[in-house]
Amino acid sequence: MVQTREARSFRENEIRMLVEAANQVAPVVSEARTLDRFIGPAQERLWALARNIWWSWTTTASACFAI
Repeated sequence: MVQTREARSFRENEIRMLVEAANQVAPVVSEARTLDRFIGPAQERLWALARNIWWSWTTTASACFAI
């Protein structure tokens, strides 16, 4: 949907241009959504792993485990 501040009728050539732009953008948006379904969970697992092993590279935390 295209909105303007004031109501108006769009000309045929404006509608064609917007439809063409939408046709070109739609596959990119679709691919981004598909990738997000796969990358999002993997990224979350990587963040969880990083949070779980932060002590291995943080001097302050690793000192807690020093003998």
